[in-house]
Amino acid sequence: MRRPRDPFKMGGGDDPPAQRRPEIEGALCEAIAKLLLVEFRYKDDMAFRLFAPYAVYHSPKDKVLVTGTQIDNPGDPLDRYVPRNFEVGLIRDLNVTSTNFQPDPRFNRFDPKFEHGVICAIQRV
Repeated sequence: MRRPRDPFKMGGGDDPPAQRRPEIEGALCEAIAKLLLVEFRYKDDMAFRLFAPYAVYHSPKDKVLVTGTQIDNPGDPLDRYVPRNFEVGLIRDLNVTSTNFQPDPRFNRFDPKFEHGVICAIQRV
């Protein structure tokens, strides 16, 4: 019998870590503390994605990632309301909105994927 898939599990990827972006990490942590949605363009996105961030953390491959729920992705309209991980160093044009979100109850702050260090995370679900 297959185990249920963890929707917040970190994906693969063998690219070297992007340069750290302390200003983006700080803005994400502010949004996480206040449970505010953010909008950003990722890599070469032309439009802004809407995202509910839950945690910023270090991956086993020395990347700084943000995990949460992608609310909207104009570049792929079917890619909505899905758990996602993004490398923070590849985020550009980040804006913290004034819109609150309710975290997904499946999010587990104590998941083993966070064992390499958490920069910030939501405190309650």
